[in-house]
Amino acid sequence: MFAAGVTLTRADGAARSIVGRRETWIVIHGTDASKDEPAIRALAGAVDAMSSRDQVLMVDWSALAYHTKDAQLATANAEAAAARWRG
Repeated sequence: MFAAGVTLTRADGAARSIVGRRETWIVIHGTDASKDEPAIRALAGAVDAMSSRDQVLMVDWSALAYHTKDAQLATANAEAAAARWRG
């Protein structure tokens, strides 16, 4: 399954663990993009600057978010990315 192509990282770049009981914001990029796009980084940084107690996480599914005219493949990739985070 393509799910290995999905990562979750802290917006502040810290290597510390995600805190389960902390208010959490998640920033997800769209198709043909990645977490490294300047606009995504700026958005995550702005949200992160709002509170020192919240944590901001960025989902990177760029390995699955590439543009394709194959609607079936695009749907399968989006579903694989979503399935990665289902509990």
